[in-house]
Amino acid sequence: MITKRTIEEVEAIARADDAEREAMGQHWLSEFEIQAEEARYRKQTPTQLIVMWKAGSNPEGKPLSGTEFRSLCAAWLMAFDALPPDADGSFGSDSGTRGEPEPTIPATIIIPDGPISRHDVCELVGFSIATLDRMVKQDRFPKPY
Repeated sequence: MITKRTIEEVEAIARADDAEREAMGQHWLSEFEIQAEEARYRKQTPTQLIVMWKAGSNPEGKPLSGTEFRSLCAAWLMAFDALPPDADGSFGSDSGTRGEPEPTIPATIIIPDGPISRHDVCELVGFSIATLDRMVKQDRFPKPY
């Protein structure tokens, strides 16, 4: 049986559907943009990576965004099989970051019931996956997350 709907009813349905598609589209667009950015940095030569690291800039010479910084670090790891050096050229900090303080574990965390993925742990505590892995290796974060 076919349901009869007023124009107002179908407009409401369309608005709800549009909103849901927009929300999902933004999520997947964000994921796609991150992957595209990482691919762009993987295409750079090792010499180009060094120049960008020293300058703190992207391939166009503009300051690095957070996603670009992460992509540059990932490309650096692939090219040199090592973390990039600190801003002063040293590897002095154990945190593996550019002179930033080592993150601390928040005092109160609400943990969901059941198993939790490494990605979810990182979102809960505000660490990157690399920081989480390093802290686990140093016995500073419980295993098996």
